[in-house]
Formats: sequence, C-alpha cells, structure tokens
Amino acid sequence: MINKSIRSLVLIIALFLLFVLLACSAKKYKLTIVLDDNVYKIIEVEEGKKLSDYNLGIDEVLVEVDGWYINGSKYDESQPFTSDITIEGITTDKEYRVTFYSEGRILRSSVYLGYDEIVVPPEPTKPSDDDYDYTFAGWDKEFDLAVADMEINAVYTKTDRIFTVSIYDNDSKLLKDEKGTKGTKISFPTISKATDSMYSYEFKGWFNLNGEEFNNEVGIQKDDRLFPKYTQSPVKGEDDIKGMTVSIIGDSISTFYDSGSKYNSYYGGHNEFFYPYYSRNWGSNSITTAEQTWWMQLIKKLDAKLGINNSLSGSCCYNWDNENLASAGCNDIRINTLNENGEPDIIITWLGCNDLVNGYTEAQFRRAYNTMLTKVKARYKNAYVFCCTMGYSAYTGYNYTDAGRIAFNNIIRELGDYHGACIINLDVAQTPATYSSMLGDSLHLNYNGATKIANQCYNDIVAYFKKNN
Repeated sequence: MINKSIRSLVLIIALFLLFVLLACSAKKYKLTIVLDDNVYKIIEVEEGKKLSDYNLGIDEVLVEVDGWYINGSKYDESQPFTSDITIEGITTDKEYRVTFYSEGRILRSSVYLGYDEIVVPPEPTKPSDDDYDYTFAGWDKEFDLAVADMEINAVYTKTDRIFTVSIYDNDSKLLKDEKGTKGTKISFPTISKATDSMYSYEFKGWFNLNGEEFNNEVGIQKDDRLFPKYTQSPVKGEDDIKGMTVSIIGDSISTFYDSGSKYNSYYGGHNEFFYPYYSRNWGSNSITTAEQTWWMQLIKKLDAKLGINNSLSGSCCYNWDNENLASAGCNDIRINTLNENGEPDIIITWLGCNDLVNGYTEAQFRRAYNTMLTKVKARYKNAYVFCCTMGYSAYTGYNYTDAGRIAFNNIIRELGDYHGACIINLDVAQTPATYSSMLGDSLHLNYNGATKIANQCYNDIVAYFKKNN
C-alpha cells in the first residue's frame, strides 16, 4: 500500500515538473527575411525578442539595408516577436571614397564598392626645399580592399639637400660641377683673361646670372651657375680720345634736325626731332644750332667726330615685345645704324625718360635695357659703351615720378656694370638744386643745361680713360 502511494506521488511530481518546464519554454517563431524581392534567409526566433537581438548575416561592408517593411509598411524593429513574420528590405551597394594625398595635394580620389581592390597612384615626389631632399617612404596607413572611407597620406624621409653649382670659363663653357650640402666650400679653378685690343682685365670674382657674387666663406647655399667676372680697364688712354668716332642712341633730348645744319640726328620727319623747332624761343638759353646741343658740345670738347646720332623724339628703350618696332631703342633697326658713318669708338646711350612717362614697369625697362646693351656690345665689339643716367626734374605728368627715375637709374647702373659699360652720372649734374636753370621746359635741356651735361659727360668719359693710364 505504501509503495503504491509513493509511486503516485512520484508521478504527480513528474507531471508537475513537466508542466512547469513546458510553461517556462519560450515559443519559437519563423522569421523570413526577403532582400530585394528574394528570400535571403529564414531563421528561428524566440517570442519576446527583437530583430536587433539577432545577427542576420548581412555583410554591412557590401550593402546597406534601407529599412525593413511588412507589406509595404515600415516595420518597427523595437517590437518583440509574437508570431511568424516576413520582413522585406531594399539594399544599396555601399560605396567608399579613398583619397590619396601628398603634402595636402590630392593625388587620386576614387569611389569603390565594398571589398574592391584599392588602386594605388604612381609613386609621388616632394620637391626639395632650401635645406632638404625628400624621398617617398610609403603611406601613413595600411590598406588593401575598400571597407571604409579613407584618407591616405604620403610619407617622406628627408636628407640634407645636395646642391649643384656649375662653374663656367670665360667663354661660358662648363669647367666642372661642384656638389655639396649647404655650407660646402668650393674649390675654384685659377682663371684669368688676357688683355685684348680694348681692355685689360682684373679678376673680380665668381658671379651668377643675377649678378650675385659667390661667397666661399658662406659656401654653397643653392643650385647655381657661376661665371668669372672681371673689372675691365680701357687699354686706350686720354690721349687716344682725339679723333674717336662717337655715336649716340637717345630720345628727343638728344635730337637736332635742320636742313641747313652740318650736324643732324638720324630722323628728320614730323615729330621725330625736338631741337631746334621747339627750342628757338628760350631767350639767351635757346638752342638754335647743333653746336649748342649737349652732344656736339661734348664731341668738340673731346676733339672727336660725330658718327651717327640715332636719337628719336618720343622713343623708349622698351619695344612691347615687337622686334620690328622702329622707335624702340632695344631693336636692331636702330642699333644697326650706329656705324653708318664709320665704326664707332664710343657709343653713348641715353634712354629711359619716355619709358617712365609711358608707365613701363621696372621689369619691362630692365629687360629692354639689358637687350639693348647685349646687342650693342655684340654688334660693336671695338666700341667703348657709356650709359647715361637721368637727371632730376620736378615733372609729374603722365606716369613720371622721381621715385621711378631713381629706380630706372639703379637699373642703368646695375646693367651698365654687368655689361662692362661706363656710367655717365647725369643725375650728379642735374639735381633738385640745379634743374630749373638747366631746362627749357619740364624735361628738355636749354643751352645752359646742355653745357652742364656736356661737361659731366666729358668729365666721366675722360676719367674712364684716365684711370689706368
């Protein structure tokens, strides 16, 4: 009887535990996932859990699901499961922008789909700066396939920059290249230049094309090209000036044309000359004959003779990059006339005033003046060249300024020195204290001014031939 009772009790407990177990087990439902109108996956989900509790196995690198829907209505993903359910999603291929940079400059910027292989741009370079050379060392992050937006920067290693200084001889032929880092001293060759029929030469130093002298105490500072420069002194002396032929290239200040004159400048057309047409009525300071001009007074004082005076009213040195412009002092059409009355021994250039009046820049004037002197020196190898600066004037018409005059004078002096010409310092004679007595109008010399300019030219020319004789 007891055993029967025990068996009944055990059965009751077992049935109770089974009931409890069944009551505690969560219900299972079927979740059907449809992507782009195709069944992607069917998984079992538990009652009470939400969509976010499950890994749906969608590769988020490749695609992005643009929300979930049931029968076209937005599905609330926060709701727990309570029955079998089918959800639908539309996917979009994910795109990633990968951009390669070098020093902030975009080398390549491309858009990829997920897991596409990233295409590497050609190996970049970084220009050398004043101190270092740079070598590409790689990229600042690892990459292979496109899995995210990326910005990838080039990395460079730096080493002390190696500069090259090329050294040339008197004929501009390369002697050697010197290489070194900043501060490296150069071993220069010994060089000299033999006296010729025009000049004796004293070595001055090694200079680049900008006129900068190389300082070997400082050493190499940059890539450069160096040429020997000499102080040249005329072989001929003061006594040799007598009988020399003097040619001139200038503007209206140096003109004179009269059909009855023994001495005329080159151009006799309308508005091509200033004197004596506009200088007849300046009283005792009028200029009415060629002998009263500065240039004929000078030639008489030198006991020289006139070659060609190619001076033209209104003419500039600058040519507006037009080599056929007849009025430009830097053009062949004017320079090539200077020997039409015999090869000149002395050539005097006096230009710049009209360049200033017309508003030409310092750079434009520099280029034109350099071109003129280069051509004159090449065309007339046996002529001594003299460059006149511009004297002071209070004139402020058009674009003329005294600051501009001073700047142009500095260019004349610099380029004259570079080309081995002698400077005639007219700004020493025509100053703020003297100009008013020297000018017949705002810019043109009267007889008194012509005399003072002739004297200044004479003194500077004679001093040039005297200095080594």
